[in-house]
Amino acid sequence: MDLKKVLFSTVLFTSSLVQIYAGGPWTLKKKEAFIQAQTTIPVYAYNSMLMGRFINDVQGVNRKTINADFGIYVEYGLLNNLTLIGKIPFKYVRTGELTDQTYFEDVLEAGSLIGMSNTEFDVKYKILDNKVKVALSANSLWNTINQDLPKGLATGFDANAFGMTAHIGRGNEKHYGFLEIGYQKYTNNFSDVIEIRIEHGWRLKNDLNIGVNLDARHSLENGSYFNENLAQTGLSPNDQEWAAIGVKAAYETKNGIGLNMAMPLIPIKFQYTGFNGVLSFGIYKKINS
Repeated sequence: MDLKKVLFSTVLFTSSLVQIYAGGPWTLKKKEAFIQAQTTIPVYAYNSMLMGRFINDVQGVNRKTINADFGIYVEYGLLNNLTLIGKIPFKYVRTGELTDQTYFEDVLEAGSLIGMSNTEFDVKYKILDNKVKVALSANSLWNTINQDLPKGLATGFDANAFGMTAHIGRGNEKHYGFLEIGYQKYTNNFSDVIEIRIEHGWRLKNDLNIGVNLDARHSLENGSYFNENLAQTGLSPNDQEWAAIGVKAAYETKNGIGLNMAMPLIPIKFQYTGFNGVLSFGIYKKINS
């Protein structure tokens, strides 16, 4: 049996793909800061997800999986055109009842796990600041995860990653848009990945913004790492992929405190993922120099 074909699941969401972090080619001014606390929680079961009804329901895991995270995101303007970015994430994962069809003969014991996920540190440099803005960032992902492999549980990828991302965009008082394309090279025989994010947003009022985005992760499948237990649960195995269209909204007060929300709406492609329908919430504070 071709496990990769079996594990191709098209109606699954993971908290990893829902982002309400700041993005695009914009950098902070010197000594400015952006601090956000975020949580991503499952809000509905996979089998009640209406958007999944029109997709062929081929599942590739043995148990339904809960995948929730919470963490801190920080940006700091070291220079007017150089911004430091840090993400300190924590994750809670749990496997529960069996799915309708069992794809692996060795059914793992159900369980739960909490711990740090992959800590991230990036440096973004603005190289063009005209109507069209361009920035380049160096990215690093660190193996600070927790695992219980006999139960197929992991709070992140068992690897480090290093790469580059190009950011291109423009905006005005009424709307904005940007494209991000990144290449990340993983250690520990994990496959390298290409990440793409496209977003367009509108300012409805001075304090309210909405946006639509496409988040995609594509594995080059050039790594030999494979753990069947993680493949059963879809919790950060090698060659994990996704693509989905989502929506986001942000409300900001005059003192720089804001609330935002994001969720995926239209599934396009998922591979090696766990069962989730998720919603992300964040609260942030902007600190001017």
